[in-house]
Amino acid sequence: METIDFVKLFFGLITLFVLYRLIYWYAFSRKPKEIEGPKSEGRNKDRSQNSLIKENVTAFMNYVDNFISKWRQDDEDAVYKDVLIKPALPVIPVFFACDNNYFPYLTVTLTSILANASKDYSYKFYVITTNLDEKYVNMLSKYESSSVEISVVHLREDLQKITEKFHLRDYYSMETYYRFFIANLFPQYDKVLYLDCDIAVVGDIAELYNTELGDNFVAAVPEEVMTEVDVFGEYVEKALDVNRFKYFNAGIMVMNLEAFRNEQIEEKFIDLLTHFKFRVTQDQDYLNVLCKNRVKILDLGWNKTAFKNDKFDDKDLKIVHFKIHWKPWHYKNVLYEDLFWEYARQTDFYAQLIDMRENYSQESKIRDEAAYKNLVQMAIDDTIDEGNYRNVIYSRKI
Repeated sequence: METIDFVKLFFGLITLFVLYRLIYWYAFSRKPKEIEGPKSEGRNKDRSQNSLIKENVTAFMNYVDNFISKWRQDDEDAVYKDVLIKPALPVIPVFFACDNNYFPYLTVTLTSILANASKDYSYKFYVITTNLDEKYVNMLSKYESSSVEISVVHLREDLQKITEKFHLRDYYSMETYYRFFIANLFPQYDKVLYLDCDIAVVGDIAELYNTELGDNFVAAVPEEVMTEVDVFGEYVEKALDVNRFKYFNAGIMVMNLEAFRNEQIEEKFIDLLTHFKFRVTQDQDYLNVLCKNRVKILDLGWNKTAFKNDKFDDKDLKIVHFKIHWKPWHYKNVLYEDLFWEYARQTDFYAQLIDMRENYSQESKIRDEAAYKNLVQMAIDDTIDEGNYRNVIYSRKI
């Protein structure tokens, strides 16, 4: 842009100089017909000639002024109006927690997000981990572009010191707890999206991100398992003291990091973790207890579990969550599995995921069934436990 302006200015000045010399010659050298007269009129002739020269010079100056004005206008039209400088796109920060086992599903999630995300934003993805292999880290670069950036965050050693307190079972990994630390690890953000890796996104995450939070800690969808399966609904109400229809799934959240910091949620989580062991949905239970009464409830379409719900209209589907045993990489005929495989085909793990499903053993399926029954029993046991969170809190109030 600067080079173009300099060249135009240079040639403009040369043009003005040439015009000046031509018109100077015309004004002072040429004898116009109007001033020709009898030779005897010497003095009148001089006056007339001087007057005409003055008129020619004035006309020249007017011409120059008009030329410069037109040149400036043409320059503004050409340089400053036709060439629009686009402002930087607003950034949407999105966080995942992932280990080596879940990386293949993360690639499906990323593929589905980018296929449906608004082009009016740029996206900054963070993958929080402690042990993601370098080969997987390198594979993430294929998803980057001029509007997409991905960073892998290896947690600091001092943060890992408390991981021994994390309660883990079945398919859970310690990474699932790391969403509690996003607010303090990333003070540059007041609002972010947190997404699980085992989802397929068919809506626009920019629309989700633009949810107005007010003073709520999070915006999230009620946990469908708690609202549809009574034993779990009883658990959250009688063990955690949370209304089952307000108990949210923590796998898809719009997080108010400013409120997390102001209310010291990280510190409160560590304290709660020290005094109470929530076994059923672990980190999700802690989040629900800490965020109680400050949750904006979102439509079910933003976090639909992959099982049939007659109350839900599929036209409202935005995100499918493949959790518990509704996983198309383990089982056939899972609801919405076509969406998962549509995006899985576009990843480097398609063949591996198909192989995983085809070779998922009967022993593994029996183990899944046993794990679910164990989960139900834990919910029952914790519901009637006199030392559960709700009972302890109420006893302190008395």
